[in-house]
Amino acid sequence: MAACVSALSWAGRPDHAGPPPHAGPPPHAGPPEHAGPPPHANAPDHAGPPDHAGPKQNPGSGQAGAPQQAAGAEESGAPGQSGSAPGQAGSAPGQSGSAPGQSGQSSGGGGPVAGSGNQADAGAGTALPVGDPLPEAEGPPVLAEAAVARPERGTVLVRLPGSGELAPLQTLSEIPVGSLVDARNGRLVLRTALPGGGEQAIVVGEGQFTLRQGPNGMTSLLLQGGDFSTCPSAGSSPAAPRATAARAKTRGKSSEVRRLYTKDDKGKFRTHGANSVATVRGTEWLTIDRCDGTLTVVREGRVAVRDQRRDRTVVVRAGERHLARATS
Repeated sequence: MAACVSALSWAGRPDHAGPPPHAGPPPHAGPPEHAGPPPHANAPDHAGPPDHAGPKQNPGSGQAGAPQQAAGAEESGAPGQSGSAPGQAGSAPGQSGSAPGQSGQSSGGGGPVAGSGNQADAGAGTALPVGDPLPEAEGPPVLAEAAVARPERGTVLVRLPGSGELAPLQTLSEIPVGSLVDARNGRLVLRTALPGGGEQAIVVGEGQFTLRQGPNGMTSLLLQGGDFSTCPSAGSSPAAPRATAARAKTRGKSSEVRRLYTKDDKGKFRTHGANSVATVRGTEWLTIDRCDGTLTVVREGRVAVRDQRRDRTVVVRAGERHLARATS
């Protein structure tokens, strides 16, 4: 009986699968990975040294990188730097400035051709390329046909009649009558022929001019370039020209538009401004076209100035000046 009870008791238990298998000790994963010391709570993530913006500038110092950096610096791709070096044009003046084609402008000149307000521009605003230098002259000047010239200093460019480019004057070269000379950034010595086989010379600079000569030997230099559009219009209402008058005043030099320096030795030369014609008598003088008229300034000798508005001739001596007021 006891054996039966024991058998029943054993049968009522769940199947005995035996003792649980021994899985052994847990696998040894090794020591935990060493992540280094925890980051310092006060130190920001280290992203390398900060961009060096240069030393702190003194306000108003005008140095590059100052807070008052020009807006054009944003175009350079590098903060605190301007898009181009001061005085350089975007693609090349002044040259003009400089030779024409540079930025900047000397002594109130305009473009290298008549009616132009921009350096190295044609009258219609088309940029003129600079070609090969003028060839060396093969002979003396020819009366009423061609002069010969050499550079005295700086850069001188010449546009020959019918040419679409400017040619540098680098040696003694022939310049035909009708050529346009840009001497804003230099000076040249110009020689022309006289009746009977003689010659005469003049030093010219600080401006642009067209060369003319008649059969009597009189050589005319017609001022070119400049921008008169910023001058106030005569005869308009007092309020109308205020904006243009303000722009004219900002140019300085008493609203100067263009000028030409000349010095001869008793030759037959004259300069044509917008409002007067100055005929020399062995002298050194300046012809300055301004918004209010043409100013003739004599440094040496005498100049006979034909005032077109007053229709009279005025002799201006050394140390004197005469303003022939604008006719309109």
